[in-house]
Amino acid sequence: MDQLTLNDVRHCLPEVVLEMIDVLGFADTQQVIDKFGGTRLYFMDKARYYKLIKETINENVANKMRDFFRTESVYIPRCDVALRLLRNMQFKAEYDCLVDSGVSGRMAMVQLCPKYNITDRTGWQILKGHWQQAYQQDLF
Repeated sequence: MDQLTLNDVRHCLPEVVLEMIDVLGFADTQQVIDKFGGTRLYFMDKARYYKLIKETINENVANKMRDFFRTESVYIPRCDVALRLLRNMQFKAEYDCLVDSGVSGRMAMVQLCPKYNITDRTGWQILKGHWQQAYQQDLF
């Protein structure tokens, strides 16, 4: 089974994250979000933030971000909507894989719900497609 990435939920990502993907690629952007999501960073050579990014991820990523954002202050979103959608897609894929290999649906839930830190009720809602959509549809 293939591992899903931010690329699979690109349509739910904020504009700044799409810009980061263009500069860094998906894998490095996902690392930045995992480490710094929900915080504001400043990209200057002598700033502590640059050093932190360099030490936490790597110098190449820190240099690319500094060159692109220059001296801007940039809020790194947590991407909760996209990550929740990604979790749900991965959950469904693993559930389908287990059931296809002969595991009962209920036993698959017993295995997967603790792994994804969700209730079985949420698991069933994910499978039935009743989880909230990423964006509310326009009324008109």
